Amino acid sequence: MTMLYSLFPREGIVFAADSRIIRPGVDRPEPPQPKVLRVHRVGVSTGLVGYYGLAEIAGRPMSAWLSTLIGRWPGSRNPEDFADLVVESLNRGARPRERRQVSGLHFGAFRRTNGRIEPVFFHVVNTHGFDEATGLHTNPGDRWRCEEQLMGRDVARNGWTAARVRQHLHERQRALGMPVWYRNGDMPVFGPITWFLEIAIAHVVRVRGYGAPDTLSGWERIARVLVVTTSQLARALFKGKVPTIGDRARVLSIEWPATGL
Repeated sequence: MTMLYSLFPREGIVFAADSRIIRPGVDRPEPPQPKVLRVHRVGVSTGLVGYYGLAEIAGRPMSAWLSTLIGRWPGSRNPEDFADLVVESLNRGARPRERRQVSGLHFGAFRRTNGRIEPVFFHVVNTHGFDEATGLHTNPGDRWRCEEQLMGRDVARNGWTAARVRQHLHERQRALGMPVWYRNGDMPVFGPITWFLEIAIAHVVRVRGYGAPDTLSGWERIARVLVVTTSQLARALFKGKVPTIGDRARVLSIEWPATGL
């Protein structure tokens, strides 16, 4: 089980997640696992990958499986190559039982396009349904697939110009207090909590003496607040034995490359 946040401010990329592992049908957590990892030699600099849902593949913990995949990764200037490798490896190695469970990953990096540097966000999923009320993915299938959703989808949806994406990101975070962000997880109340936190942040940044972060470390703090707040609400309100999210928050980031526009 997981809550996974991916933030794309003007300053870089930030991934954050909890570290609790709960197996279906088991009432106690297993040893925590890192759910956000760094990928070297990808795109302009490095990348970040995180996972949610089923925390295993090919009978191995997902963190260990991803670490092995990253260790064998030869590198590429095109981030899509790593996303394709993840999809191919999942489809080749997953066991039948694992294919029937919700399983997804986020992958973010920077690429060079037409002489400029731009961020990309790939969402890897094995599901075919999405409940907007809860923010949960549903109807898992037999195969994983991926979609680049920032430059390939959301820039156009927002009416932005690709060549000015960094400026657009800056304008958004100054106005709303939050950058472009993506979140996925397994907790049915995860979506509403995040929506209200975003509303609260938008109000706070309008108060005199407050404002959106303007450093990467500042956005790391925001990402950690999102994870910890969600975890604490789950812990305070959950009526079962053990909430499915919790334990230490892990936050990793990549600075926007110095040569970026």
